[in-house]
Amino acid sequence: MNGISRPVLCWLAWGLLFACGSSPSAPGGEGDSTVVLSWNRDGGFAGFCDELKVTAAGDVTASTCRATGVKTRTLSSADRTRLSEWRRRFGAVSITSGDTGSADGLSVKLTLSGTGGDQPSAAQRQELFDCAQRVYNETNG
Repeated sequence: MNGISRPVLCWLAWGLLFACGSSPSAPGGEGDSTVVLSWNRDGGFAGFCDELKVTAAGDVTASTCRATGVKTRTLSSADRTRLSEWRRRFGAVSITSGDTGSADGLSVKLTLSGTGGDQPSAAQRQELFDCAQRVYNETNG
């Protein structure tokens, strides 16, 4: 990769995407380009390096270091409603799962920028992970 690490390339791609494709709008508004949910999966036997970003407006971007380019789409109405509900209910959420202690360890991380005061239960954290992975697969698949 010409001496540039995968994480640096991913961040450069995201920066370029948002610099070229976003427009200012009122915070929390319909066209809000603020990323409110991010998910990434790194490592494992398969060598995952996948990343998902979802804006407040429901715009989705998905990328992987195993392919060039970034795929985009808009959340379905049901997923947009679910995201809005999670943001109203939960505050700032940061979840990390996986086995990073081994050479082939898989790590999955999720962050959610919410406005509520609660934190998700173990079952709700799993639901967040499952939903993010499904949206990633639907976008990047």
